Amino acid sequence: MSAKVETPISDEGTDFFGAQYKEIYSHLLSRNVDVEIDFIRRKILQTYDHPHILDFCCGHGRHLLKLWQEGYQVDGLDLNRDFLAHIEEVSNHGVKTFLADGRDFQPPRMYDVVLNMETSIVYMSDEENMKMLQTMYACLKEGGTLLLHLANREFIVKYFHPLIWFGDEETGYALERRQLDIVNSTIKIDQTRIVNDKTTKHVIKMRLYSVSEITNMLKNIGFIVEQIYGDFEGNPYTVEAHNMILLCTK
Repeated sequence: MSAKVETPISDEGTDFFGAQYKEIYSHLLSRNVDVEIDFIRRKILQTYDHPHILDFCCGHGRHLLKLWQEGYQVDGLDLNRDFLAHIEEVSNHGVKTFLADGRDFQPPRMYDVVLNMETSIVYMSDEENMKMLQTMYACLKEGGTLLLHLANREFIVKYFHPLIWFGDEETGYALERRQLDIVNSTIKIDQTRIVNDKTTKHVIKMRLYSVSEITNMLKNIGFIVEQIYGDFEGNPYTVEAHNMILLCTK
């Protein structure tokens, strides 16, 4: 793993994606993993013989570890040292990980498939997010596939809730106050977490990309946008879809 690099993430220094993130979001993030893995298998992996996969912004490895356990060759990249340590512990160092900044990561090899799951690239400026997409392109072989998973801007705007509460006694609780900036297409989240009787405050700002904005960015880099889905069941992208799932080839 390379040395940690600071990134201009929009959390105002509140460590939004720190150690507590895995705990507070664990149930939310794990409940659909099997459906997501099945989608990845059906729509991408079955078209390759022995694909080499890069999970770009892999977090604590909920997709990566399942794919590895199924026998796929998969590497992980993330900025969070603790998350990567968790992956290495669970896999007994069977998974190769990179502690690196995705904006300027230099891959040691090319990959057949790059996965970017759970709206991972929307926490910086458009210029920095573009650098992340350019790196994903550089990591792929010719003919390789990128899966880019983002929240659906149109759904969020249509059904916007300024106050959200989630969690349970096991993982802790989080209260979010959300401010929607429709002009700049962003959401600012002020979050209060209660974990193990300890209260912490966190802030994050998300850029909400429309389907036309993100497809133009991808095409300007050189990607061919092949399909856009609204969920991991393979249903079409619409205003009512929670997700925007783009399958792109190099």
